[in-house]
Amino acid sequence: MSTERDRQLLVELYLDQMPKLATCDQYNLSPMQFDRLHYREKSRLKRILLEHNSLFI
Repeated sequence: MSTERDRQLLVELYLDQMPKLATCDQYNLSPMQFDRLHYREKSRLKRILLEHNSLFI
């Protein structure tokens, strides 16, 4: 799965408040695949935010 597609998944989940099962259907993911992808993308986002924040400390 591409990084852009992974980002779009987070946008739909958090900003558009799309339900998990609807997101799974849209991206042809099983709930387990979704959970792994979600965890990976949250970790990536956290790392980016921490790196960005460290520029201002």
